[in-house]
Amino acid sequence: MKHRNLIAVIKNFVIFLVIYLLLSFMAVMLIYEGLFARTEPYEYSVFISRDDIEQEYTVRDVSFDSCGFSVSAALFGESKDKLVILGHAKDNSSADMLPEAKFFLENGFSVMTMDFIGHSNSEGNSQSGLHQSVYDMENAIGYARSVGFGNIYLYGIGIGGYAAASCADEEGVRGVAAISAYSSIPDLTLEYAVSKMSILGYLEYPIMLLYQQILYGDDMNHNAIEGINSSDVPVIIINGTADDKIKYDGAALINASERITNDKVIYRTVENGVHLSLMRTDEARNLIDKFNEDAYMLYYEHDGNVPIASVDALYDAVDSEAASQLDAELMNEILGVFGSI
Repeated sequence: MKHRNLIAVIKNFVIFLVIYLLLSFMAVMLIYEGLFARTEPYEYSVFISRDDIEQEYTVRDVSFDSCGFSVSAALFGESKDKLVILGHAKDNSSADMLPEAKFFLENGFSVMTMDFIGHSNSEGNSQSGLHQSVYDMENAIGYARSVGFGNIYLYGIGIGGYAAASCADEEGVRGVAAISAYSSIPDLTLEYAVSKMSILGYLEYPIMLLYQQILYGDDMNHNAIEGINSSDVPVIIINGTADDKIKYDGAALINASERITNDKVIYRTVENGVHLSLMRTDEARNLIDKFNEDAYMLYYEHDGNVPIASVDALYDAVDSEAASQLDAELMNEILGVFGSI
């Protein structure tokens, strides 16, 4: 009788486990569908526009294939000597990288901006996931080489920073700046799972990781740490202590310094620096914060139905040049890493 009871317990446990795993896997798929939903182009921006840059530099639209989708990109400048490829943050677009584009143009580089798959003007019904930006960056580098660039530099923020670091060992890459980047998909996945689900996150973590393993296979192992360690190029890693997306003492790339063996890596901490505005001046950060406060107030005043005229007035009141100001000390240090000063 005891033997039969034990078999029944084991059988019920196995059934429970299978159901739990199936439901968890379905939940993970739904979570990722929401987290990596496609983002469309936005009409407004507080930063300088492409028109502002076109007044001084040539710009031409280009595209290239990545995983069967067309990536929308643009080449700024005439120099064939050196090119900086810019990678934007999650849910952002190439338009958010125009202040950096202008900075590098002013310092003698040509620049490529692009929208990662599932973002803005690029194809893709979704952003795919955490590793897609690496595929897109790899293909951007390949395109740059195909049109004659032999000295390529990578600068990225968030998923763009992860992609830049992961591609440090690509042919033609001479230097990398990884801003607000995470170290690896497993590190960030665990951080996300625990932050959202507390102790339960440790149970869901293997399932979340399995889903991404199915998506990317062994490619997932070639992460930011591996990319840096497999290269011999100079790399600067910059993370902020107040990052609201990637914990400075958690999945942030700077926190993986003990696992990084490339002796050409420079680490920079920005005290109280947050994810997206890490490279802005204090004036620019304050201006953007004030704009966001005004935007939220306007939204709630109109219950979400803000008149177009009010939106236009809100953006017209912003000094885009001031909002686009970059931290001169950090940017000049990046120029040093890129061998320009």
